[in-house]
Amino acid sequence: MHFSYKIVHGHIAVPTDDILVTVDNRTRSDHQYKYRYMPASTTEYKNSFFPKTIKEWNNCSVDLIESSSLDVFKKITCSTQRAPMLIAWSCWKPSA
Repeated sequence: MHFSYKIVHGHIAVPTDDILVTVDNRTRSDHQYKYRYMPASTTEYKNSFFPKTIKEWNNCSVDLIESSSLDVFKKITCSTQRAPMLIAWSCWKPSA
C-alpha cells in the first residue's frame, strides 16, 4: 500500500497515464484520488498489482489517502483495522 501512496503522490516515477484514470466523485465521502476500476477476465490479471490495488485503494478512507506525508500514511495504515490485507502487507517487516 505504501507503494501505491508513493505512485499516486508522485514520490516515485511510475508511468500511470493510461492506468490510473480518475473517476468523477461527487460525494464528500470520496477522496480525490479514486481511479477507474480495471475489469479483469482472468484471475491472474484480477490479482495483479494495479487491478487489485485500485479496488482496495478506492475503498480507503479520505484521511488515509490524503495523508500529508508518507510517514503519516504509514502510521495510519499500521494502526487501523480498516483494510486488514493492505495493512498486513504494508506493515510487514521481514526478519533479518
